Amino acid sequence: TYATADNYMKVLIEDYELEEYPIDQQRTLAGVLYEMEQRQYSVATPYVFAKDVPMELVVEIRENSLDLKGVDIDTVPVREYVDSNVAPHITGTIGPIFAEEYAELKESGYGLNDIVGKNGIEKRYEKQLKGVNGTKEVVRNDNGDIIDVAVSREAVAGNSVYLTIDKNLQETCENLLEKEVAKLNQTRKVGDGGDANAGAIAVVNVKTGEVLALATYPSYDLNFYRQDYKQLSENPNKPLTNRATQGLYRPGSTFKPTVAVAGGVNGLVTPSTTITCNKIYHRFNQFKCLGYHGNTGINNAMAESCNIFFYETGYQLGIEKLNEISEKVGFGVETGIEIAEYSGQLSSPELSKKYGSRWEGGNVVQAAIGQLDTSVTPLQMAVSTGTIANNGVRQESTIISKITDYKGENVVEGTKNVISSQFENQQATFDMVKRSMLETTLSGSGRLAFGNYPFQVGTKTGSPQQGGGVDGAFIAFGPYEDPEIAVAAIIEKGGEGYYISPMVTEVFDAYFYQKYLLD
Repeated sequence: TYATADNYMKVLIEDYELEEYPIDQQRTLAGVLYEMEQRQYSVATPYVFAKDVPMELVVEIRENSLDLKGVDIDTVPVREYVDSNVAPHITGTIGPIFAEEYAELKESGYGLNDIVGKNGIEKRYEKQLKGVNGTKEVVRNDNGDIIDVAVSREAVAGNSVYLTIDKNLQETCENLLEKEVAKLNQTRKVGDGGDANAGAIAVVNVKTGEVLALATYPSYDLNFYRQDYKQLSENPNKPLTNRATQGLYRPGSTFKPTVAVAGGVNGLVTPSTTITCNKIYHRFNQFKCLGYHGNTGINNAMAESCNIFFYETGYQLGIEKLNEISEKVGFGVETGIEIAEYSGQLSSPELSKKYGSRWEGGNVVQAAIGQLDTSVTPLQMAVSTGTIANNGVRQESTIISKITDYKGENVVEGTKNVISSQFENQQATFDMVKRSMLETTLSGSGRLAFGNYPFQVGTKTGSPQQGGGVDGAFIAFGPYEDPEIAVAAIIEKGGEGYYISPMVTEVFDAYFYQKYLLD
């Protein structure tokens, strides 16, 4: 241990007799020597001086190999990103192995010079993708010249990992997010969509749980990740964050279908149930509705997004029953996807205490319209929508289609269609809630997007207040009669949810056009 870095440099310069070189070269050489020591340089663990060197240098080194003892040129495989700006957060990045990673992986054959997955699929399936290193025995003479090379163990290529992501749909969703933010900036006022700056879209297969698209904006290009890292990491809009799985948002009114499910399961809401809306909620006068809806039932309440109906339903349920059903449909719990995700949180007395506030009677009614401390991911929004569309059966989310050997000839691991939870004997409840979401399309805020669509679609808009602004949120499933996909979209500071609904129409167009016309 040396008192300062400068003292250590002096020691290295003296030990390796570098005084004959100019001072700037002394420090450079000492830095290289220090790095070689840290990486435990040896014949078995060579030190890499430079990567991606030009061919002119390769030729020069090989021509002067007799005078450059211990210096060699090596060719190694590298990741090639054909579509480097498509789904970078899912693919993930790779980089040099860290000390703590090496300590964990060295028993598995990893070396100090290895490259490993740092996030995304690259990290989750690192061991599957890596394969097994080969070994060779090198014999040198007294002068250090190589006189014989023999392969003692052949290298084994890693496996191939196939994703459930539909590349064309993924690319479409990414482009839609960028276009939507630009459109809102150009056409809306600040505070009403004009300052939109980020967002996400999640698309899931209702019946299998397969994730078909996870788009997040802003994003980045994998080919320029390293050179742009400082700029990316300092960008206030956080392009390195996968908002689809790690962005936490209040769901706002897109949470109301879940409240309706909870009301149906607990016998509080039926197709004939009505609640009177006179704009002011009678239990807590500070809570209001956007309109006067009179005696309103579930269909009109969903279509008109009547707060009073859901205030009262939430109040009668209580937070424990509401949260129990919310978790069962997919909120406040992990989806099971194979890349990093947040589980979010559901409003509760415990959470209020954690944040230093008291739980009061009015809190549950705020939670019932997707506000207060509730925060969810766009993927959870899509999963919960899919659970409702699938009549209460929640599939575990997966992004892996299959894993095969390197050549793709033999399947090592297939898709797992796992049921995470399901509701028993509640078909009537889900028929009711789906019908109310269809009514939102036919006569409510979903008309702009799907009122004249070729087939019927269940929808719900949301405009959750968050951080002093209003996010635009929209969920949808379809076709109504036999649902295939569920979609959730959110635009930060996007204003009213129906502003972004045409974007979701284009997601449906892309999926069903590809599926039925291109296939």
